[in-house]
Amino acid sequence: MSESTEESARTPTEREPLGRYPSARKAHEYGLVALSQGAAYWVEREADGGYALFVAPDHADRVRRHMDLYRKEQRFWPPVPLTLPDHPTPYAAAVAWAGVLGAFHFVSLSVAGWTDAGRLSATEVLGEGAWWQVFTALTLHAGGAHLASNAVLGGALYYVLSRATGAGIAALTAVAGGAAGNALNAWFHYPGEHLSVGASTAVFAVVGAMAAMPLGNRVGRRRRTEKRAWIAPLLAGAVLLGWFGAGGDGRTDVTAHLFGFAAGLPIGFTAGALARDTPFRRATQLRSLAFAAALVALAWWAAMR
Repeated sequence: MSESTEESARTPTEREPLGRYPSARKAHEYGLVALSQGAAYWVEREADGGYALFVAPDHADRVRRHMDLYRKEQRFWPPVPLTLPDHPTPYAAAVAWAGVLGAFHFVSLSVAGWTDAGRLSATEVLGEGAWWQVFTALTLHAGGAHLASNAVLGGALYYVLSRATGAGIAALTAVAGGAAGNALNAWFHYPGEHLSVGASTAVFAVVGAMAAMPLGNRVGRRRRTEKRAWIAPLLAGAVLLGWFGAGGDGRTDVTAHLFGFAAGLPIGFTAGALARDTPFRRATQLRSLAFAAALVALAWWAAMR
C-alpha cells in the first residue's frame, strides 16, 4: 500500500528512501519536513508492518539534512516541567523564625555590651579578624520596627523555602547565606568603616536561594525543561530584592541586601541540583539545623569572650 502527498499526482519510478518508521503517523510527521523544503514525499507500508518514507532523488540530500536537525530538536520535546520536592512544613516554622529573632533582641536590650560585641564592623572583621560578627550581626536589630519587618517578611520567606528544602536546610541556608553576604558587604566597604546589624541579609539570602533553586533543579535532567519554570523565579527574586531591599529612608543597608541575595543564589542552585524530585531526609534536616545553630552559638561565644 502506498500513500502520497497531494503535491504529486503519481508516484515516480525513482525514489530515494529517507527512513523507516513504526507507524504511518510518524512517517508523515517526518514527511512534513520534506514539504517544508518544497519536496513531495511518499509513505509506503512494508511487509513487516513498518512504514518507509521516500522523496525524489534530487531533493534527498537537502531533506535529509533538515530531518537530522528536526530529529535533534525532538530529543528535548516536549519540555518537562520542573518539580521541586515538597517538604511538609508547619506554619510554626515561620513563628519559630520570628521567635528566635525576638529572643535575641530581648537579650540585646537586657545585656550590656551585647550589641557592641555582635554588630558588624568592616574594619574589625577584615582588619582585626573578628569573623564572628558576620554571624552575630544577623541576630541584632536597631529597633522594634527593624525587628518586626525581618520577623514577618523573613518568617514568611523562610516558610516558603522550607517547603522546598526542609526547615533544617532552610535554616542553614539563611545562616550561611547571611554570613556570606555580611562578609561580602564588609569587603565591599573596607578599608572604610561600615557598621551593620539585622537579619535582612539572611532574609535576602533566602530570596536568592528560592530564586536559584529551580535552575539548579534543571541541571542534569536528560530532557529540556520549560524555560519559564526557572527564569520566572529568578526575575521574581530580582523584583523582591528591588521592592523590599532598595529602601528609601537612608538607613537601609542596600549593599547588605544585595550581597545577601547574591550569596543565596549558589546555595539555592546547589540545593536544587541535589534535591531534584526527592525530598531531603529527616536526618539531613536535623544535622543542618544543628549546624546552623552551632555556627551562631560559636560566633556569640567568640564575641563575648
